[in-house]
Amino acid sequence: MKGFMRTIVPGLIIAFSVLYALAANPPSGKPSGPAIKNGQRIFIQSCASCHDAHTDKVKSGPGLKGYYTARRPRPADAHVREIIEQGKGTMPGFAASIAGSQADDLIAYLKTL
Repeated sequence: MKGFMRTIVPGLIIAFSVLYALAANPPSGKPSGPAIKNGQRIFIQSCASCHDAHTDKVKSGPGLKGYYTARRPRPADAHVREIIEQGKGTMPGFAASIAGSQADDLIAYLKTL
């Protein structure tokens, strides 16, 4: 039992230390508050006339509540960016008006729905 404790306890201490460090300093890939706010603004300006952010019900386009959280498998950011830029079905592409970091911000907002 003593050998077991000498092996497990240090491993647990290291594991908890790593988890604490990650909780205190999340990876930089996580969207920030300003990015999400900007994404919400972009959504309201460019998407809300056809897509509902609060339900999954169809407006003239599908509702986007749970778009990232309820779907399995979750959509890849690159695929969502492609839909934003090139369009899909009757949705036109928005490459000219939503590009680069704006698309990143919009995707960050969609992940909160």
